[in-house]
Amino acid sequence: MIHTYPVTHRPRTRRPRTHNEVSGTVHGPVIQADHVTITGGAVAADVWLVPEPDRDLIDRAELADLIAAVQAGTSVIGVIGSGGFGKTTLVGQACRALRADFPGGVLWITLGEHVPDPVLADKVNDLTEALTGTRPSFADPVVAGHHLAHLLSTRPRTLLVVDDVWATSRLAPLLGAPQVIATSRTRGTVPLTATVVPVGSLSAAESHSLLTLGLPGLTRTAPLTRLTGRWALLLSLVNSAVRLATEDGTDPDLAAEEVAEQLRAEGPDSLDLDTRDGRNQAVRATVEASTRRLSPEDRARFAELGAFPEDTAIPIDVVRALWPTSRRLVRQLTDLALITRTGDSLRLHDVLRTYLRHVLGPALTQVSSRLVEILRASPWATAGPYALRHLSTHAAEAGLLDDLICDPEYLLAADQPELLAALPATHTDSGRTAAQIYRRVAHHLRDRPHAERPAYLELASLRMRADLPFPQAEQAPWRCERAEWVPEHAHTVVARHPVAIVGAAVVPRADGRTWVLSLDKSGALWVIDLERNERVEPTWTARAQGATAVTSFPHGVGHAVLFGFPSGEFRGWDVESGEPLRWAFPDPDKGVVTAIASTPAGPVVVAALGNTWLWSWDVAAGRPAGPMIRAAGARGDLAVSSRAGHPIATISRHWPAVGTSWKLTTGEAVEQAAPPLPTLGRDVSTAMFNAHSGTCARIDSPRPGWAVTWGRFDHTVRLWDTTGSTPAAETLWSVQAVELLVRAGEFVVSAQPSAHHVWRADGTGPWLTGEPLWSAAAADPALLVYVTPDTTKVVNLHDNTVRHLRGSRAGELVLACLSEGNRVLGVFAYGHTCALRDLTAGTEVWATNTASHGGHAVFHPARGVVLTDSGPDYSLEARTISTGEEVVLEGPAGPVLAMCVADHAFALIEAENPEVWDVDAMVCLAVLPPFELNPVVALHHWGDALIVLAGGHRLTVHIVPLTGGAGPVVPPIDLDTNITALAVDHLGRIVVGTDLGLVWLRLRSPQGWRKMGT
Repeated sequence: MIHTYPVTHRPRTRRPRTHNEVSGTVHGPVIQADHVTITGGAVAADVWLVPEPDRDLIDRAELADLIAAVQAGTSVIGVIGSGGFGKTTLVGQACRALRADFPGGVLWITLGEHVPDPVLADKVNDLTEALTGTRPSFADPVVAGHHLAHLLSTRPRTLLVVDDVWATSRLAPLLGAPQVIATSRTRGTVPLTATVVPVGSLSAAESHSLLTLGLPGLTRTAPLTRLTGRWALLLSLVNSAVRLATEDGTDPDLAAEEVAEQLRAEGPDSLDLDTRDGRNQAVRATVEASTRRLSPEDRARFAELGAFPEDTAIPIDVVRALWPTSRRLVRQLTDLALITRTGDSLRLHDVLRTYLRHVLGPALTQVSSRLVEILRASPWATAGPYALRHLSTHAAEAGLLDDLICDPEYLLAADQPELLAALPATHTDSGRTAAQIYRRVAHHLRDRPHAERPAYLELASLRMRADLPFPQAEQAPWRCERAEWVPEHAHTVVARHPVAIVGAAVVPRADGRTWVLSLDKSGALWVIDLERNERVEPTWTARAQGATAVTSFPHGVGHAVLFGFPSGEFRGWDVESGEPLRWAFPDPDKGVVTAIASTPAGPVVVAALGNTWLWSWDVAAGRPAGPMIRAAGARGDLAVSSRAGHPIATISRHWPAVGTSWKLTTGEAVEQAAPPLPTLGRDVSTAMFNAHSGTCARIDSPRPGWAVTWGRFDHTVRLWDTTGSTPAAETLWSVQAVELLVRAGEFVVSAQPSAHHVWRADGTGPWLTGEPLWSAAAADPALLVYVTPDTTKVVNLHDNTVRHLRGSRAGELVLACLSEGNRVLGVFAYGHTCALRDLTAGTEVWATNTASHGGHAVFHPARGVVLTDSGPDYSLEARTISTGEEVVLEGPAGPVLAMCVADHAFALIEAENPEVWDVDAMVCLAVLPPFELNPVVALHHWGDALIVLAGGHRLTVHIVPLTGGAGPVVPPIDLDTNITALAVDHLGRIVVGTDLGLVWLRLRSPQGWRKMGT
């Protein structure tokens, strides 16, 4: 019977629901989507999510402009203005005025400054649920946005408002809606084609109207208008302060004069909002005037709100824990328009928050310490979303982050972007170690299922030789029990592609963030936000898929990206505006774009096409940098440098080396040394040879003290912290991979080009260290047979004594050994010869010519044969141990990948889908999913099952029960480096050799941790 091994896919786990939050400038409390009335059937006919103010509003001149733009049918309208100028309020007014124009209703989503992809997707899912009554589970905001756009295209006219946009990438997934209004502080966050309604300070008449709301007896408004700079936020605060002062019967003009005197005492006679100092002074003076009726204790408590993160809904229960008499004070602050109350949370305008943090000064540490104590009171399993997201920020400001991140349960529960941003605040050795562990696995904590995350944290801890326990790993599907790893410099894995990387680029953003673009062999493009360690989807991402090369370079006020494609086509975009580059690109008949590079400054972009042509472009001049250059036969990595003011393109396969170079301005060939291997942290963008991954990698500095590297063969983009001492080159690039693993009883032998090591199962070691070896095999639980360039040795591993010694032929390999009584037999291969030798007597028992040999052989004493892969095309062949006579096998004809022997012999045979065979019964036991290209493979018998191991980019484990049926599913295990050798030790642990060291992994059985297969 043939059992087909099932291919399983990782289930998508549902993320916690995140509801829309209100941010921006809103005068008075706002309730958003806490209760929504939906009329209609399964698909809502009218949905109204517009926040309702709790006080009267004034009409502004910009309101007519905004209404006109909406009625004109403009697809995207940007309402742009500084914080506190009234954008949110203005859009709400327009929606209410236009309600009849939108029979489908108005959807409203508030973003804020920090909105990672999962949160953005969840916010979009909220809107879909409001429309349909059914909640989708999209985790990708682009997919969620497309789904929402499709729904909106099939219903009556519906308006979408996207409030408080800080980044183009956050708005992009929502631009498929028929009509969108977006509010933002900067023009660059909305498309260039959008109609912009600028919102500035109020006019004198508008300021008077706002100041006199609810104060019909107020006439002297001119002084207050000057003193607030006609800033909507400040005028609203002053209006609330005057209204509160008149509650005891005070004349409005007298109350207004008292507030004006307070403002004069705190600032100049009039305020200039065009300067930072002017704005800061305006806020200070206005807040002081608004809070003068509060007690000193209440003013101090109000200042404590400055300890909370920017643009964040603050849970009322956290405020109550911070303030014993919170109910009264919250009501007072709401009446003064100093905070906005929304359901069970309150919000502080970020303009006021900046002022309050200044007021707090050194007391910020004390308030943050109290918040840490409050937020740590609950177990992590029941902690609220606010604690999991923002506790790290408070702990960093309190100087308590080191203790917090040494709690493994917290590392698993915390929201990642905020924690990563806080990690630089660690100051103790233990804290820095925990931070480095977390950074090393941040991508796994982002991408892997929850059940596997403790195992990855434990693996990182053991690789760093850190004493940080992770008991939660006991419930993971696998765990690491031991690691012998090369010391690594502090770095973060930014991306791990499933196939080789062909290009990467670092893109500094105008908003201070940094994107890393990586492009793999399949054409898949990843864009990672370094600061938040999240994948983002710019509007041009879809059109860049399938590219073969990428670069970035300064352009306009920011950077641009350029992609090359197999068709010879180029596509590029300005990152900030999203507008395409309209250059005079070469005809696509020049061949596939194999590489693109650019100078760090200047800049000049150069591309290689079809291994024949070089094309270049002067970005500043907007024209070609020189002629098309015929560079026939020049293959390898492309770099651009400068010499005597001339851009030079160099192509080379080996770095550092003399490459083939051309002066781009003239096209003439020049002799130019390839750029030298740079030290990490050097502010350059050049090619470098990575001996560790066996290919060229690129190095860029996104900011001082950091470097981004990528290597083709290890599929990985890494971010290096070079603020400390720069590691030695051999630590980063010249680590020797583990080339061979052999199990010999209780020992495991690993071999590298410079030496071999013997490891004991008790965790000590290496037990022995010896000379380099070419091949090795175990003869019995204590004997190791290995071949060096000069000799063949039989070594007793218990005492390291050599029992037998003989010479060896050039290129000779030992494939398998057997201890029979007092003699040791070995199967050797050299050239086209396969031979059986008696190593005790030093004689050759038999030798035979072979069609091929792939390095696999096992003794099968019960059948009296030795099995090899010496048949045609590396297929299975059997010969008698005694005479070498061939035994005819009626079985699989494909190449042998691995073999093992227990009561029966088993073989793993290469096919379109690898097959596991019982050689004795000539029965196929299982058909497995395809392996990676050129994998490292091992086959082991354990108990009542066969364990199939395949390594390359990651480790895959297949368990094939000998009793039939499908075995348990083991998720792929990613060690963040190439797997080079595999074995299973006598305790049933998987021993994995890599480019950077060894790990011992244990699989988890349904009964808990125990020996595999028993």
